[in-house]
Amino acid sequence: PRECVATVNSTGLPARIAATGPTSRLATALPLEVSGLPALGVGAFVVGSEPALARIGTGARCVAGTLFGQSVVTSDAPGRASFALDLVGGDFGPSALVGTTWYAQYVFRDRLPTGAAGVGTSDALRFTGHP
Repeated sequence: PRECVATVNSTGLPARIAATGPTSRLATALPLEVSGLPALGVGAFVVGSEPALARIGTGARCVAGTLFGQSVVTSDAPGRASFALDLVGGDFGPSALVGTTWYAQYVFRDRLPTGAAGVGTSDALRFTGHP
């Protein structure tokens, strides 16, 4: 399920995040993808243990609690970015995900209407680990 609402960024669209895989402990990764981004821009996927709603740049920070920032990712020419969130060997460990709820969001560099560099955000995705 989606959390927060993404605001329109410099593309004229909101950035939307989606997961394309299961969250069972048999899964080793959860593929995350964001669309509606500025082409060839940089950003990072952020995962948190709690939802939030706080203004950041031209968007909203939708994740809080225990935070895990992932590597910097560059969007492609059509404005998409993807990342495989490690569910086993990464920050979660082999059993930390089971029965817990997490929130994922993409935070990226965006241009403000004035032309200055700013910060944009996607909506957020809530996911719960299943055995």
